[in-house]
Amino acid sequence: MNRTLPGYVHVRVKGEGRQLLIAELSLKKVEIRMLQETGPEEITFLIRLQAISSLRRAAFKKGCAVSLSQGGGVYYYLLKMQSRISIILALCIACLMFYGSLQFLWGINVEGGSPEVRTEAEELLRLNGYQSGALMRQLSSEKEVISSLYQSIEQISWAGFEWNGTRLTVHIREKKELPPTAKDEAAHLVASKTGTVQRMLIDAGTPVKERYQVVKKGELLVSGFIGAEGKEKAIHASGEVYANTWYETNVTIPVDTMIYTLTGKQYSSYALQTGDVKTPDIHINRASFSIHQKDRVVKTFDVFGWKVPIEVIHTNHKEVKKAKKKLTMEQIKEAGIKIGAKQVLAQTGGTGTITKEKILHEQIENGKVKLTIYYQALEEIAEVKPFTEETRE
Repeated sequence: MNRTLPGYVHVRVKGEGRQLLIAELSLKKVEIRMLQETGPEEITFLIRLQAISSLRRAAFKKGCAVSLSQGGGVYYYLLKMQSRISIILALCIACLMFYGSLQFLWGINVEGGSPEVRTEAEELLRLNGYQSGALMRQLSSEKEVISSLYQSIEQISWAGFEWNGTRLTVHIREKKELPPTAKDEAAHLVASKTGTVQRMLIDAGTPVKERYQVVKKGELLVSGFIGAEGKEKAIHASGEVYANTWYETNVTIPVDTMIYTLTGKQYSSYALQTGDVKTPDIHINRASFSIHQKDRVVKTFDVFGWKVPIEVIHTNHKEVKKAKKKLTMEQIKEAGIKIGAKQVLAQTGGTGTITKEKILHEQIENGKVKLTIYYQALEEIAEVKPFTEETRE
């Protein structure tokens, strides 16, 4: 490489003539920097690359031993780059491949609707070229594809595209079918469960019960007839009736229970994933745990608003220790009330809330505590009961 490029070299001089050598270089106007006495009859300094020939002639005249070591500057920088040309080429190729990968669709997912409708939508998208590996600029427009979805699949009421870098999510919504009891069909509201009425929100119909009144299952709550007597008109009664209902549950809790705690020992593993293809995990300081907990974090990267089609999966493996613990009666009761509450709420159809609970009975038998628990829940109890004007029921 041409040594006329800017740069400097580190010089070490040994010998009695070292001072004379410095004087000789100064006469030749050679720039000397960082001159230091580093030992008996030894000095070090920096000179420009172009002055090496003058240094060698002066050292020969003065009988000094000279050693050169690598310095810095543009010359040495380019020299290093020349030795790393393969790495630079690889980086350039990687950048080109990365840029090229952004021009392709690498993942497509259909969300919403029933499995049958999703399958039909996926097939239609495939026919329109929307599949992994497709070149984006060759894809049909979103408007054309959405219009095709509406025309080909009658059940779809709405469809939308959501792009996330090189991945596409197609959201679809199905048309809702009318319930068996249509809005124009005459119907009463009756109690689905026994309870005490707490709140009535009536949209249509004539209430026949009042607040704080006890009703039995099947009893009429809101009549489907409106108007003065003799001029009554049958309608579809609608609204919500909330009542306090009562439940009794039995829960069994073991006195000795197994608990799992973290020991503090852990190690990490990493993997790359693109689409459905995932590399094997690379473990860092891997350890052997008999029981372990995995915490998985997926890291994605965005470049100018485009999501890079490569994900980094970081998994943290934590050691878990299993041990027996003897619960106190207070802890057993607290756990039993929570378990029983979940059982009760499952019977309310998702509309109920627990307003009161009380343990009626507790019994210890064979290392287990049996609890009988009373719950009061507030839930919606109105259900539709169709009728005809002739039968009125």
